[in-house]
Amino acid sequence: MRTRRILVTLAAAATTFTMAAPTASAADTTPEEPVTPVIAEYNGKQINLAEDWEGAQICTELAGGNVRCYDDEAAAQEDVAPAPAALKRANPDKGLPGKCAPDYWCLFEHANYKGRKLQFHDTGTRKLANWGFRDKTSSIYRFAWRYGMKGATMIDYRSGVLHDRTRRLGSTSEAAYPNLKNLAYPGGGNWNDKVDAFKID
Repeated sequence: MRTRRILVTLAAAATTFTMAAPTASAADTTPEEPVTPVIAEYNGKQINLAEDWEGAQICTELAGGNVRCYDDEAAAQEDVAPAPAALKRANPDKGLPGKCAPDYWCLFEHANYKGRKLQFHDTGTRKLANWGFRDKTSSIYRFAWRYGMKGATMIDYRSGVLHDRTRRLGSTSEAAYPNLKNLAYPGGGNWNDKVDAFKID
């Protein structure tokens, strides 16, 4: 009987240790980053993108840094350089995929250039939590027309063995990524809904 009690006690201790031990997935978490909200102009008022887009469907960081949001593509296109005539002739019905403005990197909420959209023009790194878009990007597009073939890098801030995960995006004239589920992620999985920051060269 004494031997049996010792075995039961040891088994219970082993179970407790197993439950308390951290798993690989627990160590591979995304740390909280300080948020510095981006304030945008939208329908005659200012909105805090980190908190709520308040119904806006497109937000554009214009050349020079001003940020404006819009309800639809027609309004958004008024503030960016129009698509060159050659592009319109090549695809008169749709223009560029997702109606992405030429020379802008466009991040979309859903695959195949659907859903809400962020448009960035200038070089630099954007922490997407500041824009209310962290872990929300599912497709990306850019067509270089006037300002050269700027490359870009997706960044995922995660702890663990691999530290920060990054993925370089093409610096050719057209960079098309209709579904980030098709881009392999370091250590397994894919890049869908994992982009924490976006860096333009």
